[in-house]
Amino acid sequence: MIGPPADFTLRLLRQPSAREWVVLLPGAGATTSVWAGQVRAFARHFNVALVDFPGHQRKARPADPAPVHDDVAYHFDSLVTMLAAALDRAGIGRCHVVALSLGTILARAWAAADPGRLQSAVLAGTIADLTSITRGLLRGGWYLRRLMPYMMLYRIYAWIIMPGPSHRKTRQRFYRDARHLGRREFNRWFNLSAEVPSLLRTLRHRPAVVPTLHVMGAGDRMFLGEALRLATDDHSQLHVIEGAGHVCTVEAPQAFNAVALEFLRRYSASNKDGDDDRDGNRE
Repeated sequence: MIGPPADFTLRLLRQPSAREWVVLLPGAGATTSVWAGQVRAFARHFNVALVDFPGHQRKARPADPAPVHDDVAYHFDSLVTMLAAALDRAGIGRCHVVALSLGTILARAWAAADPGRLQSAVLAGTIADLTSITRGLLRGGWYLRRLMPYMMLYRIYAWIIMPGPSHRKTRQRFYRDARHLGRREFNRWFNLSAEVPSLLRTLRHRPAVVPTLHVMGAGDRMFLGEALRLATDDHSQLHVIEGAGHVCTVEAPQAFNAVALEFLRRYSASNKDGDDDRDGNRE
């Protein structure tokens, strides 16, 4: 099989006083814009690497009829390898990772494959397992993905995960980013869903050796229950933000930043001497 048509794209924010890196992984269909509420707060204390998944860059997409390699497929193990290689090229070694939604699966796979690379992990909207309802929705999407406009399918799934008027602005943000994918790129990423159940089973049997914090919205009806069980099983920590849904980074940025920065700085090499600089949590 030939290699994928695109690679991870990094936007690097270096701080003169920072020694450590935080790598931000978005969710499916989202670009680095999803971290707008985090960049300034995180960059006060860390170098920041904003990651766009292959095919997710915010730019005009090629027309779907353009020649592409239809036999190209994404797999989580190759994505982990590609991500590590992109960070190597940027000169980023050991680092922290902050991930959202689908990015949490990639982050956990990365932590399992190379735990020595990660100082800590903050996972927002963790996808810990799939319920029977979620599995049914993915099976339905598998048959529909080549029959209906991909944005219609994306909108359906986005509404199911982020339902109701309270999540409208969050959905709109994801819609804007997903329009840059194109149908074939969307299908490549949707095809990853076939690997998700077996990968999540494997990860469940690999207790977290990287310090991990799961941050969930109290209104995340689809994934909160499984995340609660995962945090108990693998001895990681979990924090629930009231008034937020699946994309708690967007819906409650200040609350997310406070708990995430506290956790990251706890596992920062610069705090190993016990310095507890409380102002890291202030916006």
